[in-house]
Amino acid sequence: MIEQPPTQPLNEAETPAPSELLAADEPATQPPAPSEADSVDGGDTWVSRLIEAARTGTELDLTSLGGSRDPAEADQWPAERTVPAAAIRTALLTRDLNADPHGLRLHGAHITGQLDFENATIPCELALGLCTFAQPILMNSSHLPALTLTGSHTPGLDLDQATIKGVVDLRHITTTGEISATGVTIGQLVMTGATLTKETGVALNLAGATVD
Repeated sequence: MIEQPPTQPLNEAETPAPSELLAADEPATQPPAPSEADSVDGGDTWVSRLIEAARTGTELDLTSLGGSRDPAEADQWPAERTVPAAAIRTALLTRDLNADPHGLRLHGAHITGQLDFENATIPCELALGLCTFAQPILMNSSHLPALTLTGSHTPGLDLDQATIKGVVDLRHITTTGEISATGVTIGQLVMTGATLTKETGVALNLAGATVD
């Protein structure tokens, strides 16, 4: 089934608190605060932390490091909440990752650079909730079990020809560019409370999409 986004953003009173958007099955673990250099430059520090989180199923909730939980205020977040997109890619494409069934769950991160999983096979579920992205997310022709971007802000999302066996959870996502999912094959698409805007053209393209 496909849940279409409303034509107008939800009123604040109708929108769940950001805390309700986080996974509730396990308590989040507060990550150790990296140094500012590690946060900004990425390097092996974030790669190691993300690999460990994926292997153990530990949820990394960076909102505990200070600043607002609202991605619209990411410019006021501390540097410790900055995660390079390249570190996420490297972690999830690590050979013999042996990820936990919960996959990688990262919340409240300011993700710099472009998250690029074009043509990639991601071996576990990926949840990036309440995050903000500097550039559009590229996941065209990718393969993964499930994708969650609940409450996140991104300038665009490319899912063209991707295969996602489970749920694509875009509840309360905010985009300022196109979500393109032409020819995508997914198990379920959820977009309740999504706010999609684009100055020209379409904000959501599902041409040829298959939803099982």
